[in-house]
Amino acid sequence: MRLDLATFNIRDVAFGDHTRLANGVLYIDKNKVTELIGEDPRFGGIDLHLVRLGDRTCLVNLLDVVEPRYKVCGPGNVFPGLLGPPTTVGQGRTNRLANIVVMSTSKPVEAETKFWRDSILDMSGLGAQYNHFSETLNLVLELKPKTVFDADERRMLELLNYNRGSQWVQEYHRSVRLAGIKVAAHLARATRGLSPDQVCSYEPIPVDPTLPRVVYSCQLHFHLVYGDFLGWTPTFVHPNEYMDGIITNLHNAQASTRDATYVHQNHPIIRDLYKRHGREINFLGVLLYRAQIRSQADKERSTEYAARLLRMMNVDGAVMTWTG
Repeated sequence: MRLDLATFNIRDVAFGDHTRLANGVLYIDKNKVTELIGEDPRFGGIDLHLVRLGDRTCLVNLLDVVEPRYKVCGPGNVFPGLLGPPTTVGQGRTNRLANIVVMSTSKPVEAETKFWRDSILDMSGLGAQYNHFSETLNLVLELKPKTVFDADERRMLELLNYNRGSQWVQEYHRSVRLAGIKVAAHLARATRGLSPDQVCSYEPIPVDPTLPRVVYSCQLHFHLVYGDFLGWTPTFVHPNEYMDGIITNLHNAQASTRDATYVHQNHPIIRDLYKRHGREINFLGVLLYRAQIRSQADKERSTEYAARLLRMMNVDGAVMTWTG
């Protein structure tokens, strides 16, 4: 399974009459982006902003950051299960825009635990040095939740889960993530027919059988995998699938532990293990398992299942991370 990630370096961004890429400048059709987001009735208003390094700007209530990508060839499309069928991805070619991201912000929704929202990002001053996205070109989607509800929607506002909010809150945050990835896919489609600045190929080729067999064991929280929540059963995926947009995070945990979609698209551990593949290790793939389990029995069941999978694969070692 081979995945080619084709990079287009963006040196500037501006609003224009239609979305296009020319000489390293990305022109964004404001009306088209607003139209894409406005298809969802959960939004009561939308404002778009361009923010750059050095701007005297502080972004608050930041919920997600997405790198624009577009599937050129190969099975499926970007963000399978959300922007299309949950077809297995990780093959063919995917175009990516470098140095620009789509950011989603929104005020808290009625019946939402407000303290989860305390996230900030400084574009200048001392705070700018503590985040990666102060150095990127940023299209900021300022999303405003609707405030007028009918009787059925009112019932959905009842706060039943203190961590995740009401049913309406959970559906609204799914809409927020969908808005970000829809806009990101729209921007990256501007690369159609253009030549990239560079192409990186990812393919775990056969290696010396004496090298240690290593997997990446990745714990997820309330993440979607191919558009649906991961259950208690751990699952094994090809690293190319992970890098081709199968993971999104709908949960607004504390901002200090909240992982943006961008991080999953450019996962540093997966990229590093790929670099070591064939030289130091035999990188077998990624084991996904869930952090938030319903009971102690579920935790033990999930752990036993994961260990059994790794033993059956004759794994010598695992790189493990946890979330939340």
